Amino acid sequence: MTYALLAGSCNDGPCPTFYVDDLTGDVLVQGYKTTERAGVLPEGEDVVHIPADAWQKLLRNLRQ
Repeated sequence: MTYALLAGSCNDGPCPTFYVDDLTGDVLVQGYKTTERAGVLPEGEDVVHIPADAWQKLLRNLRQ
């Protein structure tokens, strides 16, 4: 799989980011590690934290 940048929340380093596989449409979400859980998670799933300001920037930067 080859993932391309879909939207980033900063210009100078690793930060919350969306990547998309142009072939399948699958998306990877990069965020900050957290121990918080949003309910019960199935085996193999996890949660990442994306601060509100980064979330807004990601949404604004979504490629069309």
